[in-house]
Amino acid sequence: MGAGTLVRVLVARASGDRVRVEVTDPDTGVLPVLVTAAADEEQGRGLALVDAVALRWGVEYGSTDKTV
Repeated sequence: MGAGTLVRVLVARASGDRVRVEVTDPDTGVLPVLVTAAADEEQGRGLALVDAVALRWGVEYGSTDKTV
């Protein structure tokens, strides 16, 4: 995924004080991987942020997109 790639972000209230956040992009060929980014790197932190604040997370694949 690169600059200009359209993504869809869905934020929905779940039960109690929980919130569900989904990010969908059209790149079905790349599996999200949790990595540790170096201090000077400009990418590689998104999934680390999700992992830090989420109770759980996963990936759902569609025929033309994936949702994390």
